Amino acid sequence: MIRDNGACLKELIEEMRAELGALAASPEENLNIIGEHLATGMTAVEDVCNWISDYSGNNPDTIGVGAKYFLLLFGNVTAGCLHAKIALQTVDFLGDDLTSESFLSGRILSARYFAGQIMSQFSQLSEIVKNGPESVLAIKKSQF
Repeated sequence: MIRDNGACLKELIEEMRAELGALAASPEENLNIIGEHLATGMTAVEDVCNWISDYSGNNPDTIGVGAKYFLLLFGNVTAGCLHAKIALQTVDFLGDDLTSESFLSGRILSARYFAGQIMSQFSQLSEIVKNGPESVLAIKKSQF
């Protein structure tokens, strides 16, 4: 990420954003909610990406302190995007006689659960990445 100032990551996020229009336009309320959470996550990843680009030149250790939470954020945004894609495709099959209505509804509800339980943490993970390094790096070895 530091090498290209996050260009590849930003490109991936833009590809993921393509799903947001379909989620927002869906008559299925659960998909609207999933889209709102996913949009927040994408914004959080972009925000952290910009923060890393701004601070990586000053002190690379700063980025290392928050790496765990950045990876958690990015992994969950990616998983959320996959859940959203599945939910969008599932809506297309509702009402046909070939697939169990109960199974399909379960796919949508699973994505909605992920949105409410995991995706709702995106903003907080972004803040953890950006607000922890200075205090951790200020601790001297003798203070441990």
